[in-house]
Amino acid sequence: SSGINAEYGGVAVKEVDPRIHFALNCGSKGCPPIRVYSADKLDSQLTRATKSFLVSGGCEVDGESRRVSLSPILKWYSSDFGKTEGDMLKWICRFIGATEKGRLLQELVDTKQYRIVWQGYDWGLNH
Repeated sequence: SSGINAEYGGVAVKEVDPRIHFALNCGSKGCPPIRVYSADKLDSQLTRATKSFLVSGGCEVDGESRRVSLSPILKWYSSDFGKTEGDMLKWICRFIGATEKGRLLQELVDTKQYRIVWQGYDWGLNH
């Protein structure tokens, strides 16, 4: 066996699950909350962590100005969320679509009438 998977003893993933960015973090205030995860509930826990991060400030939508304000985590790992900004917004809609914010975002994506701005990042320690 060769490549990165062999280099890491066969434990490297072949494809990134972007939800991981809302579970693993550096412990700063700008990161998602630190949580404990269990193998048997990991899928639902990653989904919940992703939705929680996005609805609690990681994604803000202003319909009047058509502005979408996103956490820089989404910018830093943008290729994990799709090839384009539109793909990224569609990915976000999968998690917040049932909310008012999600419906508004979906409308902006559908009409391609949006402007993304990147939020500041708080590197302060999350106690």
